[in-house]
Amino acid sequence: MNSKAQVTELYIPFVIIFVLLFGVLISFVVLDKFNDAVATEFSTEAKDIITSDSNAWSLFDYGSIILVGGIFIGLVISGFYIRTNPVFFFAFLTAFVAVMLVSPALSNVMDQVKDTDVVNDSVVVADSFPILDYVTDNFPLFMAIGGFLFILALFAKPFLFGGRQE
Repeated sequence: MNSKAQVTELYIPFVIIFVLLFGVLISFVVLDKFNDAVATEFSTEAKDIITSDSNAWSLFDYGSIILVGGIFIGLVISGFYIRTNPVFFFAFLTAFVAVMLVSPALSNVMDQVKDTDVVNDSVVVADSFPILDYVTDNFPLFMAIGGFLFILALFAKPFLFGGRQE
């Protein structure tokens, strides 16, 4: 393989996690507002069908932890397959520190969104999405674990394979 490690590979998975978790929360709010707006116009059978789809949203709560775990597994696997030179460890460490400095801000953004009136009118996030709430509240911890695993998998190969890169 001729793939080379890039510092941006450390940022991308965490941005994907943040955007998808944020998207699930906003989608649920939009669907709830839509259901409330059209519920007055439908019969009781149609209302039952529309309200039953809100039960399916609980799967997205479990999907959030599966998403985080899957991205971490992908980070570790890609870390083993990416060829890199140990000289770049300090560049990755600098990027890791930058990620750790940004992660509390992203966690605060999600907290502020969860505390807005629009979201609170539709759903109490801690009750409807407890796993998503836990992941977003502890986003810096998850980013630290994922970044550490990626850097460990990326730079531990020479020690695992007898001093040579595969």
